[in-house]
Amino acid sequence: MVEERFSGLVFAMAKGSLPDFRPIFESYATDLKGEAERARL
Repeated sequence: MVEERFSGLVFAMAKGSLPDFRPIFESYATDLKGEAERARL
């Protein structure tokens, strides 16, 4: 599981304009796992 945490004053002001990064992280993790498994062969 990949998790990113934002905090601080600037984040509090900008959080409403940020997209949901979860799909990007899930895609990255899936691709990374696939490459790692492929490299082990």
